[in-house]
Amino acid sequence: MTSADSTVMLRLSREWQVDVLYEDRAFLAINKPAGLIAAPESWSRTRRNLMLYLQEGIQRRAYWAVSRGIRWIKNVHRIDADTSGILLLAKTPAALDRMSELWERREVEKEYIALVEKSLAQPPPAVCRLSVTRVTFKRHAVETRPAPCFRGTGGEGVASFQIARGIAPHPKREGLMVIDDKRGKPAQTFVSLREQFSHHALLSVKPVTGRTHQIRIHLASVGLPIVSDPLYGSGRGGPMPRLGLHAARLRFVHPFTHRPVEIEAPWPKDLREAVARLRRESVENVGSAPSSKSQHPCSKETSSSKW
Repeated sequence: MTSADSTVMLRLSREWQVDVLYEDRAFLAINKPAGLIAAPESWSRTRRNLMLYLQEGIQRRAYWAVSRGIRWIKNVHRIDADTSGILLLAKTPAALDRMSELWERREVEKEYIALVEKSLAQPPPAVCRLSVTRVTFKRHAVETRPAPCFRGTGGEGVASFQIARGIAPHPKREGLMVIDDKRGKPAQTFVSLREQFSHHALLSVKPVTGRTHQIRIHLASVGLPIVSDPLYGSGRGGPMPRLGLHAARLRFVHPFTHRPVEIEAPWPKDLREAVARLRRESVENVGSAPSSKSQHPCSKETSSSKW
């Protein structure tokens, strides 16, 4: 069981190649680039996608498949086409079954990096007023309480919270999801602030469940849409030309060796450049702004306010 060197690549076509992040006898993890569809929703609507490239590579005995002895491969989970980051693949049907069981039991920790449109210095009421909701999963019940709010150093507001809202397909628009606590499937997402900018924020997001568009719609539901999200945000444009979401880390206990596995995906160039640019802009704005002491609306000093 080894963590693969990030320089090891699978060449899928003239246009696409992917970095190998982790590999052992049962699994292969790759760093999917944004813009590449992982797998089609239905094979009747097959488009050029990652799984099709991989299967074609096996059929034509591509070097990456022959050198690894791979005759079968299947994605364990999905990530959106515009999302970059870790995609875990199983090399055998048995490996797929065992890892799918871990996924169903929610024993795989997933962490995403999300760049959102608004700053958390003045969070919307929903961030600090998440209602107490009891969400029943297959094996246990999870009770969410009002989001804790913390006061950071330098007068900046620092938030860590969880969102528990049901998600259902839009009744009229195919491919779009809506918040629906009555008819939707229960969904839970943990969110924490990594870095604050003048008009944006960088978040660490850990979805417990794996509903379609869960992170995107949960963040949008509390007033923090992901940048360049054409479905739940303001659309294209802003600090990144594509959806500001990256699958950064996976943690699980290997189903065969029973050893802990942690896989990390380096940030892509567009995300690194966007964060660097926002940092520079934030420093410039602080330098030109009049001196004032900002305060988190959930801190004790503002307990009497409308928040």
